Amino acid sequence: MQLTEAGLNDAEDIRQIHLQASDSAEAELVADLAVKLLRDKSAEQTISLVATYGGAIIGHVALGPVFLQGSDQLIGYILVPLAVLPGQQNKSVGSAVVSYGLDMLSSSGAHIISVYGDPGYYTRFAFNTDLARAFAPPYILKYPEGWHALRGSAANITEGGTLRCVEPVNDAEP
Repeated sequence: MQLTEAGLNDAEDIRQIHLQASDSAEAELVADLAVKLLRDKSAEQTISLVATYGGAIIGHVALGPVFLQGSDQLIGYILVPLAVLPGQQNKSVGSAVVSYGLDMLSSSGAHIISVYGDPGYYTRFAFNTDLARAFAPPYILKYPEGWHALRGSAANITEGGTLRCVEPVNDAEP
């Protein structure tokens, strides 16, 4: 398996991964979000990563920049969305692509990395609710227990506040 940054020519493969891996009620929304993040041209570029095997993309994760509400200073990233082709799940593909992304961010100066997802999955990467409580998500969450964060590499972490994401994430419904 290879882990690399995604390119614009990967958009349709990324879309298909999210359509196949997501719950049918939200598959279109998540797939559209993944492609919008790949194409996002904001000042701070979103990081979009893929896992490939045998020349085919089998997993994807995006890491979108986050800012404190009312500020344009980058303070971290939000991990959203993550998907692995159904036939490749439970083979550590998701863990590999998330770990690769976290490793990339370790030298970026990010104060925090947040995620909204399954606590049973994301706690294995050291995401926790304690740090997340200081940083309010950009919208009301249906499952607040899924809001987690981890400390980035920056020594002086921002005190907290409400996060603002790049437009594709701000526009997404939780």
